[in-house]
Amino acid sequence: MADGSHDPYEGYRKVYAIYVGTSGLVEELKPLFRLPGVNPDGTITVDDEFRRTVIAAAVDWLNSNPCSPREDLGAVEPLTLYRPVGPKELAPIEASGWKEFPPRLPGQPIFYPVTNEEYATQIARDWNVR
Repeated sequence: MADGSHDPYEGYRKVYAIYVGTSGLVEELKPLFRLPGVNPDGTITVDDEFRRTVIAAAVDWLNSNPCSPREDLGAVEPLTLYRPVGPKELAPIEASGWKEFPPRLPGQPIFYPVTNEEYATQIARDWNVR
């Protein structure tokens, strides 16, 4: 992301997948998910300000956390995260051109990603349509 070789949004998603996939145990990544105006568990508007914020954070992070070859996060396979949604959440996602999630629904305190497509489908079908 920092060198412009990746789209900031795609890069941010990949790093977030690493972070979530380790249950937040990669402490060094936390600063990337505490950016002003960016809530990785909520609505993300991908605009120029978002891109500038993410690139600046990536540059700062790289300057603070130089990697040795064995710590290279580029060697980690991307993890696909699914966010099961019901019809109430799907409509605004579609209206955004599939670029942003709406704020969480009442009673939905956290973003709970699912790493298994079959399970995500079951949740969306059986739980989110009530």
